[in-house]
Amino acid sequence: MKIKKATRWLAAMACLLMLLALVGCGGGTPTSTPTSTPDSTPASNPGSGDPASEPAGEFNLPGHYDFGGKEIVIKASNGTMGRAYGFQKPGGGEISDMEIRWKAAVEEAYHCTIVKETLIPNDTQNSLVTRILAGEKVADVIAGARYDEEKLRISGHLLKDLASDEIKNLGLDLTDPGWDATLTDVMTYNGKTYGTFVDYPEIQSGCLFFNKDMLNSLGLPDPYQYVKDGKKEWTYDKFIEYCKAATKNGNYGYVTDGEGLFIMYHNNGGWRDITKQPDGKMKYTGFTPEAVATISYLKDNIMLTGYHPPEMGILDYHTMFKEGKVLFVSGPDTYYWVEDKWGGVDFEVGLLPMPIGPNGDDYSYRLGQWSMTFMIPATNDDPEMAVAWMNAYLAYEKAVSPLRIDNLQNNYFANDPDAFDVYMMLKDKAWFDWDIYDTGCIDIYYTAMKVFLHPEESVQATMEAEATRFENMVNDIYNKNL
Repeated sequence: MKIKKATRWLAAMACLLMLLALVGCGGGTPTSTPTSTPDSTPASNPGSGDPASEPAGEFNLPGHYDFGGKEIVIKASNGTMGRAYGFQKPGGGEISDMEIRWKAAVEEAYHCTIVKETLIPNDTQNSLVTRILAGEKVADVIAGARYDEEKLRISGHLLKDLASDEIKNLGLDLTDPGWDATLTDVMTYNGKTYGTFVDYPEIQSGCLFFNKDMLNSLGLPDPYQYVKDGKKEWTYDKFIEYCKAATKNGNYGYVTDGEGLFIMYHNNGGWRDITKQPDGKMKYTGFTPEAVATISYLKDNIMLTGYHPPEMGILDYHTMFKEGKVLFVSGPDTYYWVEDKWGGVDFEVGLLPMPIGPNGDDYSYRLGQWSMTFMIPATNDDPEMAVAWMNAYLAYEKAVSPLRIDNLQNNYFANDPDAFDVYMMLKDKAWFDWDIYDTGCIDIYYTAMKVFLHPEESVQATMEAEATRFENMVNDIYNKNL
């Protein structure tokens, strides 16, 4: 594939495992005492005395602070689902080096030291909950995943309300378009907001990749024509036509990463297996006549026709695609340019949205449990430094955003401007669900896939048999502590 290998953060690689997302939180009990309050004038990067007379600097850091050399402690995940927050080594690329400069600018402008402590697997559930319940501060900011937020929230409201007057008065404005409004809404319950994150270009799951070489060899028409200029003509039936044409000589039309199925279900009238009610309570909604009809139609026309291979491990599906045996595969955006995924194959790869059903009206992708999230522990009795750091990171993201888009267009999608257009269209069409397997919803998550993948499973009978159990499960996990 003729695209450059990316150095971009690989958040959505968790999709590889489908049923595991192993990131948690780890120890530390820092203290800090901020000595000033913010104002509306952007802080300069370091200067000589009168902040108002100094230039805004590269990042236009908000507020004037002097934290007296105190530590701002960020408890953050590492690895494929984490961000470096300026702690990476120099020379990792233009964006990486920019983040390093940002960290240095914040420390100098705010007279502080930023400390990053690692969130370790399962520590949210096994340790962090206990420590916060015991009154321990833990950190200024927890920079974890959405499932960390859910664990802390449902364990006893262990996070501050970011929409409260306390936090607003410190300068956190959740209406700023730099914050991801969809994600913020996901973590808002009955007027209280427990987490947020910056809005940046990423499609965690729900990209539909296709083998351009196979498509051309089959003589199939260019599928981009169905999505260009805002068209909503990339439908179930069009998708199935392509899958049928590709399924021959040991090749298949489609293999799913699991998430792709949920998005196709949703694209036919807004299906969700768990729905948030206005009062913040959760309700199991996966078993309805509409849901059964949608899943049954896709199963009958993709799985039972043999256009999708029998159930096997996700890595086996990936291997089939890389070997040129499958026309379509769903997954997160990062697969497009990662060297050991589609960035390393010998054929050209295109990018489409998941198709729309007859009762749907738009494309979408699904926000998973691994969405990165900023949280402030409820035990942080003086959250000014937390707000200052979060706003500073928002300023960084605004500064780096044009560079991210430029890299996407001119490096990752340089050979396929149609794919870039699809990406830019799709990135603002997120939806969300609460079948978070790390909170105990693994059976709910898996059943909607199982009834599609297993020919012998009756969609109606299986989902009806599980409905009461799933209703009770949702109530036990999400509603008891509300």
